[in-house]
Amino acid sequence: MPESSKVCLQQMGAPLWTPEYCFRRDQGHPQYFKNESWHTTNLGELLQQMLQCYDSRVRVEHGGRGNPTEVQVSMYILSIGNFQVRDMVRGETRQQWQDSRFAYKNHFHEEKITLGGAILEQLWLPQTYFVNKKGASASTDANFFVRIFPDGSVLVITKNTLTMDCYMDLRNFPFDVQKCNLTLESFGFTTKDVVYKWVSLDSSEAVEKDPGLTTSEFDIGPIRIFESATMYKTGLFSGLKMELNFQRRSMYYLIQIYLPSAMIVVLSWISFWIDNQSIPARTALGITTVLAMTTLLFGVQSSLPSVPYIKAVDLFMIVSFASVFVALVEFAVVNYTSMREKEQKESRTTKNKYTVNPDVVMLNFRNLSYERDGKDEHHMQNGVSHDGTVSNIENNNADVHKINEPMSNGTIDEHAPRDRKDSSRDLSHVLEPSHRSKKCRWRCKVTANGIDAWSRVLFPLAYGLFIVAYWIIYSANTEKSS
Repeated sequence: MPESSKVCLQQMGAPLWTPEYCFRRDQGHPQYFKNESWHTTNLGELLQQMLQCYDSRVRVEHGGRGNPTEVQVSMYILSIGNFQVRDMVRGETRQQWQDSRFAYKNHFHEEKITLGGAILEQLWLPQTYFVNKKGASASTDANFFVRIFPDGSVLVITKNTLTMDCYMDLRNFPFDVQKCNLTLESFGFTTKDVVYKWVSLDSSEAVEKDPGLTTSEFDIGPIRIFESATMYKTGLFSGLKMELNFQRRSMYYLIQIYLPSAMIVVLSWISFWIDNQSIPARTALGITTVLAMTTLLFGVQSSLPSVPYIKAVDLFMIVSFASVFVALVEFAVVNYTSMREKEQKESRTTKNKYTVNPDVVMLNFRNLSYERDGKDEHHMQNGVSHDGTVSNIENNNADVHKINEPMSNGTIDEHAPRDRKDSSRDLSHVLEPSHRSKKCRWRCKVTANGIDAWSRVLFPLAYGLFIVAYWIIYSANTEKSS
């Protein structure tokens, strides 16, 4: 080969000396070995023979039939870390494609060649990357290897630790089912150059899981696989998607959140059985339960990501907090009602001193006389009527007089003296029910003990119905998500 040609190849990045047979064609395919009868038992010699005709800048089958290189992918998941809105996955990524430049056929006695070291820098790679990764660690030394088969198949296996975004819907938390997607594409090759395929349409074969794979917070569900193509400004890119399904283990939250919340609510109901006169005891119990629920509520919120909607656990905690708070308010109502009862009792005790029977009125006023119909003269002396004879006297020591019923029109006789009219007007508030007593009819029926008695039934009933409806609704949502 002329020296000028060697310099030109050197500037292009090709080996300094390239055998002439590297560019000859034999039945439509480039020839990369001296002859078909050539054979070696030395792996280094075989690699030297293959790589001296190999250009890593040239895509597989480039300049041949023009079909894109098909890269078959499979994965092996070693572990999945605990996550909130991000997931950490450790596993192996396997990529396999056909490269006729490595087809050593019968030139070497081994069925496959396993390589390591810096071999990746000398191979053409499809430039695979994970689209939704936030951080990754891919070893380029000890945690990878390359296998070459006699037909030219190249298998590249890399061990990766990926931290990827997982957009979680926490509306049903902690009874939620989460779906996290892992997508890989080629960074530089469009569908005209590279097409990705899963090695099998069966997800259990395309994505294998370690037998001991588990997480402390989730049960790992079935894995689904998809083939996709994404359009960017630079072209259409082939890709593969893997969907990981996780169902949260809710037992931890039942023990740490739901059970303590329900116990605090039940504890607040004890005040309904405490005497309403025990103000310090009921006040201390109510405030303690409210503060306990507040601490538990803020503790749960601090351990979860902030989302702009109400989660299932939030709804339960809010209702439980409201139940405890209303129980404290109930005691305030009971205490107020008890004070009103006490005031009314004292007021009745005072009024009983001046209570008058509507039929028999105890009178003690000055003597007066009047004429009835201008005929007979009657005398009232010390509350006793005299018309010549004394009647209706049951006790000589008690002056009692039975007053005649008022006239049908409710008026006083016009001939009655002014003092008689004034006296009747003064007694009208005694003989007729007051407007205030009518207003108080429904209030007087509500007692402090009655409120406590109703609370003993209504509070547990309402909270129990809420719990039943809560579990029915969110159990249905979990089944639907699954």
